[in-house]
Amino acid sequence: MATTSTKERIAAEFYSLTYKKNIDKITVKDVVDACDISRQSFYYHFRDLPDVMEWTANEMVNQTIEDSMNKASVLESLEAFFTHFYEYRHLIKSLFESSHRIEGEQILFKAINRLIGTKLKERLADVMMPLQDYELLLDYHTFGIVGILVKSISQPNFSAHNLAVQINRMMERNQAKPSTI
Repeated sequence: MATTSTKERIAAEFYSLTYKKNIDKITVKDVVDACDISRQSFYYHFRDLPDVMEWTANEMVNQTIEDSMNKASVLESLEAFFTHFYEYRHLIKSLFESSHRIEGEQILFKAINRLIGTKLKERLADVMMPLQDYELLLDYHTFGIVGILVKSISQPNFSAHNLAVQINRMMERNQAKPSTI
C-alpha cells in the first residue's frame, strides 16, 4: 500500500474543498484544518494557496500526460487525455471560474501542447517542414483543442471517444495535403 505524503494530502484536501467552496474563498486555515496539520507544515510544502492549486493541477496533468503518451496511436492518446480531462473537470471548471483563470489556461495549454507536440512529431517525422510552420500548426491544434475542451466541460453528454475521433480526423485532414485558400 502506497503511503501518502503530507504534500499529497494537502493537495487532496484542497481539491476536496473545491467541491464545497469557490477556489477564491478557500483559505490556508481551511486546508490545515482539513488535513489536521499545522500552518508551519503547510508552509514547509507550499508557498501559498496558488502554489497548492498549481501543484495539484500539474500533478493531475502529469498523470494524464503520462497515461496518454503511452498509447500507440494519436487517437488513443487523445481519448485517454479527454477521459482524464473529463474526470478532472470539476477542478478545471473551478479554476476557470476563479481569479486563477489565467493560471488554469496556462496549465491546460502546456498539457495539450506537450501531448499534441509529441504526437505531431511522430506523425510528421518524414515531412520536411520549416520550424515556424510546425510551431504554428502545433499552436493551431493546441488552441483549438483547449477551446473545445473548455466549452465541453459542462456538457452532460460529453464523449471522450467521439471527441478524440473527430479531432484525430481533423488533424489527419489538416496534415494530409497542403490546401489553398
